[in-house]
Amino acid sequence: MVVYDAVVVGLGGVGSFALRNLARQGKGGKFLGIERFNIGHSNGSSHGKSRIYRRAYFEHANYVPWIEYSLKQFRELEVSSGLSLMEECGALVMDTTDDPNKLPPYVQACHDSAQEHGIPVEVLELGDLQERFPQLWYNHKGMMGIYEPHAGILRPERIIKAALDEAKAKDSVEITENGWVAEIQDLSKPGERGPVELVIKTDDGQEQHVVTRNLLVAAGAWTGQLIPEWKPHLSVTRQVQGWIDVSKTEGDSSLFDSANFPAWFMSSPDLPLPAYGIPCDTNGDEEYKHWIKVGVHGRNISVRDLAKNPATCSPIEKAEMQLSTARSLSTAAWRSPQNPMPSYAELKPCLYTMTADTHYMIGKPAGYESVFCVAGLSGHGE
Repeated sequence: MVVYDAVVVGLGGVGSFALRNLARQGKGGKFLGIERFNIGHSNGSSHGKSRIYRRAYFEHANYVPWIEYSLKQFRELEVSSGLSLMEECGALVMDTTDDPNKLPPYVQACHDSAQEHGIPVEVLELGDLQERFPQLWYNHKGMMGIYEPHAGILRPERIIKAALDEAKAKDSVEITENGWVAEIQDLSKPGERGPVELVIKTDDGQEQHVVTRNLLVAAGAWTGQLIPEWKPHLSVTRQVQGWIDVSKTEGDSSLFDSANFPAWFMSSPDLPLPAYGIPCDTNGDEEYKHWIKVGVHGRNISVRDLAKNPATCSPIEKAEMQLSTARSLSTAAWRSPQNPMPSYAELKPCLYTMTADTHYMIGKPAGYESVFCVAGLSGHGE
């Protein structure tokens, strides 16, 4: 039976960097990473070609030091890999208020984080928004925004691959793709750390028994299956994201490039759910260079059976996206003579794994001594 110093289950945004950091310790350990699907798959939330990073964080100011640490890791990996993994394009968070003397909730929360951590931001009223960012449609007269110039976008698939390439370049690291953990048995005595035994199965019918001194579970939507004690605290929901090819629409498509257009988030009573968007990533993958990304945040559509989660979006989901797009983006972004409503070059689902209060769960599950788990990061992830 193979014995490891640490095993990481789930090689998405969290697990890939955990394995990379284990490999960088250089203490002669032996490590294993296990991925249920292929590296960079689209079955969770660590995908989508581009994701927003921001430090003026409306979720809570306490996240900012973690974000700073993560950005430092991304920049270091960018240098060591020689790849373009992130781009500063700014981020704009918008919300509405009926009281001109008060900032809207999302804007106020961003402002609070910025003040606490010294992050440069600029509060913009409706007229400023309309003048500076005509690419958006401001659907409410009480709309205000907060602009963070040093925010931007990350390229998740590239980042995960680069982190794992760096990890597996070490002789101490092994990676198993298309494999899953069928059984976890913590052999520790109460109050004492002991070994953990795993049964690993792969799509080609192989079965392997391994022992590890430490286990990290970072399995996203599959966490509840592996750690039943945490299942009641986690909710898996189905989100939707789409891409619009602005090179095929009317007007100057360069207005939607990352040099001219920030990442953005908009909340409004006129939207069914908050909407977000990402500019054309001209330094990203070839087919996405002229595509803006749009999505809705916070859909409460539970996925009860992960094996039966459709890989394509339904007509209802497409219509929901079209409504959000049409009410948040200028028609110059999506309308052409042939398309009176938003048309998507690509439309994909995304799984969010959330807790009831939307904050992370991190720590040792009850009854385990050598198992560490992190879950409920969807919508965060920086």
